[in-house]
This record gives sequence, C-alpha cells and structure tokens, in this order.
Amino acid sequence: MVTLSHPSYGDEPLLIDEFLTNKDRVKFIKDVERIVRTSSEYSRWLRFIKGVLGTGFVCYYCGEDANVCNVEIHHHPFNLFDIVSMVTDLNDEYTTFTIAQQVMELHYRNLIGFIPLAKTYHEKFHSKNLSIPMDLVEGNWKQLMVEIDIPEYVLSKVSLYETAILSTVAEKWFMDKQQYIL
Repeated sequence: MVTLSHPSYGDEPLLIDEFLTNKDRVKFIKDVERIVRTSSEYSRWLRFIKGVLGTGFVCYYCGEDANVCNVEIHHHPFNLFDIVSMVTDLNDEYTTFTIAQQVMELHYRNLIGFIPLAKTYHEKFHSKNLSIPMDLVEGNWKQLMVEIDIPEYVLSKVSLYETAILSTVAEKWFMDKQQYIL
C-alpha cells in the first residue's frame, strides 16, 4: 500500500479501506459528490444529455425552456449521494478520485436515472412536495440495479418512487400534456 510518511508523524495511508465513524463516511461521500459535480467530465455529460434531449431543453414539470429559467438535472431514483455510497461499497480500497471516476463511468454508460427540473420544482421535490413519475425518468437506472448490489434502504425508497407514474400522480406534468399535442 502507498503511504505518506514523515519522521515527525506516523504513516498515513493514501487508500481508504474503512471509516472510523459514520460522520467520516458521510464527509467522504460529500467530498466525492463535490468532485463529481465540479468535474469537466460531469459538465460534458450535462452538455451531452442536454443535446440528446434536444435544443429546447425543458423542465419536464412546467415546460419552461432552459433559456427562460434555470433547468437542473435531478438524479432519480438514486440521488448522487446514494450512487457514491453504493460505488464506495463495491470497493475494498479507494480514494475520492477513484470513486468519482467510477461514478462518472456510470453516468457515461447511461446507468444513472435523471430528469430535468426547473430549480423551483427541484427544490419542491427535495422538500417532499412533488412526486416524480417514474415513466418520465431518463437513463437506464434499472440496469444499474442488475449490475450492482443496492442496499435495502435504497431499494425501499425506489419501491416507493416506483408507485408514482403519470397516471397516478396528482400533478399534471408538461410531458403528459405533450402527449396530447403530438
């Protein structure tokens, strides 16, 4: 194992193989999230999905164009914290960089579920005031469930999310309205 050392203190391992406390684990996951969100690879992924979804990149809830309001990408049904946590669990030894790289590989393989939402509606979801219909979620997130072990607490959350589909949610979604226009 590679270590950093200095005569005035002991050896400090470069690779992490376990966390001393849950607080350390949460800090590590948040550090990886920050690396992912600020990386040029993540920016390229965002540009790619915006291109695939079309030049009129819109909030799936209200239909507002990204030129009119701030449209953000919401990871769903697995949030980025869940994804980083699951990837971390797959490894015996790791660094923030190796986990961030693996998380980005999942993005580039289209195994991450996501939906474009205007900032306000993104906030509404996180404050539990908006249900997202699973039939509008982009990405092959179901394949991710086949490829990696999903913890029970995440599976129960996904099961709850899966009850929300266009025909069962109270909110009227722009994408639902679009079906009638086409």
